[in-house]
Amino acid sequence: PPSTGIIFLLDSLNKLIGKKKGFKVLFIILAIVSIAASIFMFATMKEPVINKAAQVAIGIAGIVLALLFIFLIIKFSKEIKSEEKVKDKVEKEAQKYQDEGYSQLRALNALFDWSIPQRLITSTCPIIQMDEHFDAQKFQYLHEKFGLDENTNQDVSTQYVQSGSINGSPFVIIGTTNKEIIQKTYTGSIVISWTTTTIVDGKPQTEHHTQTLVAEIKKPAPHYYGLTQLIFGNEAAPNLTFHRNPSGASGKSEKEIEKMVRSGEKELEAMTRKAINSGKSFTKMGNSEFDVLFQALDRDNEVEYRLMFTPLAQRNMVKLIKTNEPFGDDFHFAKEKKLNFIISKHSQGFDYLANPNTFVGFDLEEMEERFIKFNCRYFEGMYYDLVPLLTIPVYQQTKPKEFIYETPYKANVSGYEQESMANRLDINILKHKLSETKVILKTNFDHKQGSEDIVNVKAYSYRTVKHIEHVSKLGGDGRMHTIPVEWVEYVPLVKDSQIAVKEVKSSRNEFLNYMAKSDFSKYITNYLKNSGIIYERGLASAILKADDIKEKGEK
Repeated sequence: PPSTGIIFLLDSLNKLIGKKKGFKVLFIILAIVSIAASIFMFATMKEPVINKAAQVAIGIAGIVLALLFIFLIIKFSKEIKSEEKVKDKVEKEAQKYQDEGYSQLRALNALFDWSIPQRLITSTCPIIQMDEHFDAQKFQYLHEKFGLDENTNQDVSTQYVQSGSINGSPFVIIGTTNKEIIQKTYTGSIVISWTTTTIVDGKPQTEHHTQTLVAEIKKPAPHYYGLTQLIFGNEAAPNLTFHRNPSGASGKSEKEIEKMVRSGEKELEAMTRKAINSGKSFTKMGNSEFDVLFQALDRDNEVEYRLMFTPLAQRNMVKLIKTNEPFGDDFHFAKEKKLNFIISKHSQGFDYLANPNTFVGFDLEEMEERFIKFNCRYFEGMYYDLVPLLTIPVYQQTKPKEFIYETPYKANVSGYEQESMANRLDINILKHKLSETKVILKTNFDHKQGSEDIVNVKAYSYRTVKHIEHVSKLGGDGRMHTIPVEWVEYVPLVKDSQIAVKEVKSSRNEFLNYMAKSDFSKYITNYLKNSGIIYERGLASAILKADDIKEKGEK
């Protein structure tokens, strides 16, 4: 399309203008240096620095060079101005094609919805059923039947959540922002100097010494990191708990893996003997390759472990661990009773939220490439988080019994989704006005208001205060020196807000058309703190107006 050529032309113009601006700055500096040199030479004629003839020659040469550089500055300025005019015209032309492209593709862009990757997964692999969102019933099912609890940890905020099932057994992918307090190291330094005198061949000899003294102090500071995990509920081996980490087999040759297995086998035999002597239940498996590579050495129920990992399951798991493509053995696998947890390296940082704006564009070929690339990565990432579970036949054979909801769930939407939707809203409204760090949002269901959930939101963050601490340290001169070390104090802040979350049974396109209506927009402006409302995956949320919003923290 014409836009492709225009984009290339714009890129070339930007590079050319950038180079010429760089040369212009260089010529300005050289002109100033030349003028300064000439002035210095002529100013010192009465008391020549070298000799008068040389100074006159240098002074005249400086003036000539300065004039040359000024000429070049004027020349480049005119060229830059001319090329910037061309650039402005090209940008306007590019904007015209872009607007035309968006106009032509408006119908296609409107079809992109939140559920596209999920529908593609289900159509590609029918045993995997994907939900539009993590609704209250699915959470209640996972909670009462398998033991999944609400996310009440004040230091963990749900950023996105995607639920589904494998042959009826439920799973949920949860992406969180986590906070932990670490001991941060701050350093300061000073340079000291001293002299020493020694007698060499009967003569005093003085030496000058310098030394850099460095001091360190540790102070508490918040550290934030993301975590994506898949949680799967299944009633097979309901009393078994174990944890395994990546084996390190990825990238190794067959011989290297055999060596690893032989070394690990000796370890397993030693663990078995120790367990027998201490009355514990650990017994190494007959398949040493599986036992070494899977490394679930903290298992607490040998009978259920063997019922879960049949010879077929062992072979499947070993094959998965030894396969280097596409991700290799990059997964942590924990089983805690009826819940299974998969945390893989390849899923960290990938956004399973799949915002449809990822696909929207004005260049059809570029959009197609982006759409295919994203959805292939989405399927590949999610599928290989599920593969460790799919390798275990008993998980496919254990069908969940019909679940009877004895008591209705307290809210219309699950707590995970309430927190996820809070994180979609404008953080600048929700956070404390003095906040200088990342923000952890925690939600707490307040009450139902018809089909809406009214949810309290606490925004936890910090403001910073700089301090200087003086540390004494002995120098090489034999004296104590004071070293200033600057460190940062993190003062906790909390702001309370309230949001509304509601299930909206419509497509993204239908919702956007509804939002465009003037009467609805007017209602939104009057009812909400801001004039916008967030919609995704069949859910809508907004920040409610609150004249008495509380902010806690030192001023």
